[in-house]
Amino acid sequence: MGKVGRNRALSLSQFTKAALDDDRIWIPPDLSELGHLTGTESFDCWLVMVVVGRYRLAPKAALAPEETRTLLRALELSQPSGDSVSLFSVPESNERALLPARVMSVEAHPKDDGWRIKLPKELKLLLPRGEDDGFLFLVPVSGLIELWIPGTVRDALSVPITRLL
Repeated sequence: MGKVGRNRALSLSQFTKAALDDDRIWIPPDLSELGHLTGTESFDCWLVMVVVGRYRLAPKAALAPEETRTLLRALELSQPSGDSVSLFSVPESNERALLPARVMSVEAHPKDDGWRIKLPKELKLLLPRGEDDGFLFLVPVSGLIELWIPGTVRDALSVPITRLL
């Protein structure tokens, strides 16, 4: 599988099926290297929800400092402000309140020739009803690995091509 640059389009051949083994997925060697999953020790990664059903995996150590600050700021923004909250105070937006559900910490473990990622149990709870197909698609995107829920792929492909051109 070749590397995908920023300006290259994805093809279905770049979608690698990864079995969902309970709450773990295995990432094969070619994608592991592309996604900065290297070495012999386990390490922490961020799993960031781009949109429902589409997640980006990035080792924490491989991120630029400004990207790390942005993720940490997103987590801080979801915390209630210093003002006291009363029963009738205006709540923060739903989107902001749920930022922690979009930024998850996961651990990568070397396994065989590739890597195993233990996914948060909450991720399965966010799947649309009936969407647990037992696998995810792994997609290389600009030096990162994206995890796509099969329904998200089906939804994206259901848009008529004439609307995209």
